[in-house]
Amino acid sequence: MLLKTPFKRRYIPDKSDRTGSPKFRLFFMTLSIMALCITGNSNASELYIGTATVEITPKLPVALTGQFHLRIAHTAETPLTANIVVLESRDGEHSLDAVIMVSCDLLYISNKMLEMVRGSIKKKIPGLDVNKIFLNATHTQTAPVLENDSNSDFSFKYEIPKDWVLQVEDYIDFFVQEVSGAIVLPINLMS
Repeated sequence: MLLKTPFKRRYIPDKSDRTGSPKFRLFFMTLSIMALCITGNSNASELYIGTATVEITPKLPVALTGQFHLRIAHTAETPLTANIVVLESRDGEHSLDAVIMVSCDLLYISNKMLEMVRGSIKKKIPGLDVNKIFLNATHTQTAPVLENDSNSDFSFKYEIPKDWVLQVEDYIDFFVQEVSGAIVLPINLMS
């Protein structure tokens, strides 16, 4: 769950003080360089931006990660979402390059999950460079368990009941299906 804090405005007495400051010049220069890097040759290409959001809340009950003991969620207070941003540079109708960023309400993103999403997208959009799909996690401590392999160096085994709790593999399959389906939406709309 994300906590919202009120935005505090800071009084800036004079515009000339802002534009002449070294911090503002550094910010403006960084922003300009980023804009040039994204768009490349601005005379020959345009930048297209597409977005999508998909709910990735699992079926309940589900085992939660983020603690050293097993927790089972029977209710969801707020939904888990994956938010997608697609940036594509084009020269007319010709796509020059594209990058896809996905922010997920999970504790982390495993390499296995990333590769499964990339593989699914490769089947749906064969010409897309799937190495330019990036997934990140918001690092919520109340997300489903994503790995339950006692042989892994990076996890420990939760004793998840087999008969009445959603299993890790089932959630990962659901996640891959939902996220890859949502990635395709903005790409198709921009076409």
